Amino acid sequence: ARMLQYRFAPLGRSEAGGISGHLVMEEGQDVMARVLQSVVRRQAQDNMSGDESSGGAVAILGQAEAWRNCERQAVASAFCSGAWGPVSVLHVGVEGAAEP
Repeated sequence: ARMLQYRFAPLGRSEAGGISGHLVMEEGQDVMARVLQSVVRRQAQDNMSGDESSGGAVAILGQAEAWRNCERQAVASAFCSGAWGPVSVLHVGVEGAAEP
């Protein structure tokens, strides 16, 4: 059984220009880097314990039910930009189906 770990990552502050503005600011870039660093650390821990089931997964939660109408789309696009190396993104829909 896998344990989920919750970490709050403040992205999209209105003072920073919302999600789009915040993602290009140093603070937003730092938040994104810390999210990915937590995945890398977790993968290393899993590999040391012989558990490679997570694949380095992270879930980004947003306010809207549909990811296309939510700030998650901007975060996913930023991750897929290549700025942080190779990152795969899957969107989990309301029915639980994953789509790229």
